[in-house]
Amino acid sequence: KQLYSLLENGVTTIKELGAPESFIYKLRDKLSSNEILGPNLLIVGPNITGKGGHPAVTLGGNNPWIRNELAEEVEDEQQARQSVKRLAEKEVDFIKIVYQGGEYYYFDKELTINKLDIKLVKAIIDEAKKYNLKVTAHVMHEDDVLELLETDIYGLEHGVIDKYISDGDKVMELLKSKGVYYVPTIQVLTGEHDKNVIKYGMHNLKKMHDYGVKIALGTDNMLEFLPGNIVHKELEYYVDAGLTEMEALVTATHNSAEYLGILDTTGTVEEGKKADLILIDSNPLEDIQNINNINAVFKDGDIVYSKANSNQIVLDEYTFPSYEELIYTDNTLQSSKNTLEKKYALDQFKGSGTIKLNYLENNNSIIQETFKTKNNLETTQWSYIKLSDGTDIKADVNGNSVTLTGKFKNKDVNKKFRLDSFLWMQINMFDLCSFAKSNHDKISYYSI
Repeated sequence: KQLYSLLENGVTTIKELGAPESFIYKLRDKLSSNEILGPNLLIVGPNITGKGGHPAVTLGGNNPWIRNELAEEVEDEQQARQSVKRLAEKEVDFIKIVYQGGEYYYFDKELTINKLDIKLVKAIIDEAKKYNLKVTAHVMHEDDVLELLETDIYGLEHGVIDKYISDGDKVMELLKSKGVYYVPTIQVLTGEHDKNVIKYGMHNLKKMHDYGVKIALGTDNMLEFLPGNIVHKELEYYVDAGLTEMEALVTATHNSAEYLGILDTTGTVEEGKKADLILIDSNPLEDIQNINNINAVFKDGDIVYSKANSNQIVLDEYTFPSYEELIYTDNTLQSSKNTLEKKYALDQFKGSGTIKLNYLENNNSIIQETFKTKNNLETTQWSYIKLSDGTDIKADVNGNSVTLTGKFKNKDVNKKFRLDSFLWMQINMFDLCSFAKSNHDKISYYSI
């Protein structure tokens, strides 16, 4: 399902950045044989890292199975070369190393991460050449990037996200002169504990691009948590950083194909290349969000997605009993150490479609939300007030867009989002309310 969601959003080739070996090779085979419908898959397999490095002690944590599946922990040159040889025999498409060390927050825990020795990095790259494999690196700090650029590293994922790069910095000159590709993965940076990281990433992307460094698009996101259109969001970040719409699109097409070594067959529209194409109803060069308006997707000349044939979700209309309030204790919402209560006022729903919600902590209101909805609970207007952090914001649906205005954490907000044929918001909590009072014996949820 998640792989097909990539096709629906026009993504016809992906490179994974680290996946469990027990299934990734099987998945590749099923995709290549069309047993599963999805994009072409390029593989790195487990990341080669230092003993006690990322992702072994981060994503692996206390789970030995995940640690063993995602990481090749090496301590000497023999181990490093043997890891490359073993992965080459599995017919991976790239070798990926992790070059990061120090104290970091992962999943809100501070961890000590050990960094791979630079001598082992050189041995890995040397061994990879024997199998005609290029080596890319997970890296986050300018000093580490500079060290890697003294080797024959092929590409960098994440890049410099610990500081602002300035004009004349050596790192840009080396990246450009050596032709090393830079994959900024802005979307994944939004989850970093240090909120300056996203600012550094956006600024440095623009600096690198303007200097002539090769930029390719990547997200480094886990598909089980995020939908296929996360690639579109990455493009929006590039435009927000200062790239033009055309420059952003080139990073996702020509540049990404070149980075993956498949530019001879795809990445541009030319005679003799595969017809990996998307047909769009509106021009993304006018507004990058138009990339969402996909009419059809072609993979190797075949239509793999068509909006005309896509399944449309039909939502039921709702009515509610005449009681005035519903109080619901939500144990998943925590404020300090107290469980929050959610108090819904439904008395205005029948007349105006208005539903009011109070978040209560120790009987004190800390958040107020108001929804105006259609009878199917599709939201047409929404407001959210949390005075304790300076938030008083409102969203209005108007045709095929949502306008967001007000203040979010004391910062002025005035944004507009494209909707097109998609539903914006439906209050799924009320499925439970109506279900409890209905004669039905089954309930279904849809993630929209």
